[in-house]
Amino acid sequence: MEDGEDELDVDGTVEDGIHNQMEGEDYYSYVSLFPEYLSNLKESITESIGADTYTTQCHSIYSSKFPNSEEFLTSCNKVQKHLTYLNSKSFGTDIYPRCKHLNYLLNTNDNYCKISNYDKTQLIDAYKELMRNLNHLCSSYVAPINEVVLGKIKDIQNMNEYLDKVKAKNTSCNNECCSNAKECIRIYSSYIDTCYVDSTDDLCKALQIFKDDYEKHMVNINCREDIKILTPPKERNSGVTVLIPFFMILVISICSFILYKFTPFGSWLDIKMQKKKNILKNLYKNHKLSGIYKNEQLNSHNNTFDIQYQSLRNS
Repeated sequence: MEDGEDELDVDGTVEDGIHNQMEGEDYYSYVSLFPEYLSNLKESITESIGADTYTTQCHSIYSSKFPNSEEFLTSCNKVQKHLTYLNSKSFGTDIYPRCKHLNYLLNTNDNYCKISNYDKTQLIDAYKELMRNLNHLCSSYVAPINEVVLGKIKDIQNMNEYLDKVKAKNTSCNNECCSNAKECIRIYSSYIDTCYVDSTDDLCKALQIFKDDYEKHMVNINCREDIKILTPPKERNSGVTVLIPFFMILVISICSFILYKFTPFGSWLDIKMQKKKNILKNLYKNHKLSGIYKNEQLNSHNNTFDIQYQSLRNS
């Protein structure tokens, strides 16, 4: 695997070098670009450029894993043509969100993920195999997306689509336009309560970007309800954060005191401590006796040496 690529674990999470992240959780910030990417994809699968370049790869997978499924062959050929399109353009780092959009499409569009007699995982594995066979960069970004995460991505996508409808009306915002703005607020409000000002969560960052865009546009929009300002993310209560460790220590101390004074645990602990004290006391005595014995041996040896020395001296 190349450096910088995310590694997909068996449980459907991606190791990003800091923490495990479920597939799709880093898509939220790119959702506003999905309409542009979808338009490019539709153009690429209708163009003749590169249409027959990779047909052998799709036929190989079709023959071995999806026999008699013309539906799969059709969808596979469309994916191939879009891969050809991506390779023919110089997207630079923009290729990564485009690959993520393709994966989102493969997970949600019925033309790609709902084919008779085959489940979604089988189909996505087949598209991934196609990309691997072609040594295409997108192979590192294709995987099943958790349904909960998919639901969030769809909500963020719908929220952006409602805002696009509001923008299309410019300043002449009628009842329908204001209803679209209220839908933006409804979806936004369902997620913002879990976000803090300094959050690094991808969903929270996407909501902050949306908030700035929404409020910038709504300055000149007039609706009956006051819907120009969105609820900001919550401020962290630093005082509470500081007090938490203090209360934890206090609770642990109280629980320890109760256990010691009013339960058999106290007696058991006293016995254990007394045993350890006795062991240490005996070790100390043995060590002391050993020291005395060694000193006596040393003194005896010195006396013997002194007698011998004096005898030699007097001879």
